[in-house]
Amino acid sequence: MNFFKQAHTVKSDLWRWIVVMSIMFPLLLAKKDISNFFNNLLAPFYEFLSDFIVPVNVIQYYGINVFYIIIFSVLVLLLHCTKLSTLMKINKFKYIRMFISIFWTSFGYIFMISAEILCDHNSFRFNFNLLGFIELFFIGILMIAIKAYFFELFFRGYLLQFSNLLSRKRWQTLLISSSIYIVYMLFLIPKEELNFHILSFVIYFAFYYNVLVLLVDGLEVILGAHFVKYFLATIFLSENWYDISTNALFIAIPNRSINEGFNIFLNFYLPILLSFIYLIVVIKVFKIKNWKERISF
Repeated sequence: MNFFKQAHTVKSDLWRWIVVMSIMFPLLLAKKDISNFFNNLLAPFYEFLSDFIVPVNVIQYYGINVFYIIIFSVLVLLLHCTKLSTLMKINKFKYIRMFISIFWTSFGYIFMISAEILCDHNSFRFNFNLLGFIELFFIGILMIAIKAYFFELFFRGYLLQFSNLLSRKRWQTLLISSSIYIVYMLFLIPKEELNFHILSFVIYFAFYYNVLVLLVDGLEVILGAHFVKYFLATIFLSENWYDISTNALFIAIPNRSINEGFNIFLNFYLPILLSFIYLIVVIKVFKIKNWKERISF
């Protein structure tokens, strides 16, 4: 039974899916307010952790995903009368695919981060602190794994299954799901920051990640890629434009000067190029011969 047919084994009336998403999307758009609420509520606990040099900001930033997983799981249980793990076929995961994804994505991101540091080495300082790095490493694994788990189960799992119920062909499923995700992302990006490069990046990866799920008929590959992308960004490099600052191996100097064209290529178009190569790797390594049929192109 493939990933999409799994949705038909539970209570799958269209209204059930609409109710779940009508609750989840407003909660996701209110992420900042909800996060601030929990951070204020747990302030004494975070203050206690900070005495032990624990990277509290990482917990504060990614901890909101625990709340989202709980709410999402409860909604699926109440409305679809099944466990989230059953709906997403987690018990049938082929974990070797996840580990292969982690390996190849790690290679790509280390290459990009290394290229940025080597080409502009005067704008970075080495920041190795053994205790701080160890704590960041293990807290990062836990919190980013939770973030990747929720994000991909909802956007690349649940949303794709819902889109499949609305369509007759895979390309329609791809178009509906990706379009909803793009609209969601555009709500999050401040209008003054939105430009052609960011828009191209968002549109490309909205379709790209869904194509990966369609190709391998599951979430293993995309879960591995999502996890390692944010994990390496957290432990290797901290820049002043990141959402959070961490005790990473390299710290970018504030207000550093960098060639704008090179910066655009490095942050937008090099990831697109590497991801396209990775797509070919997935097709070859997993021996996907009917890839056109899987995405109906």
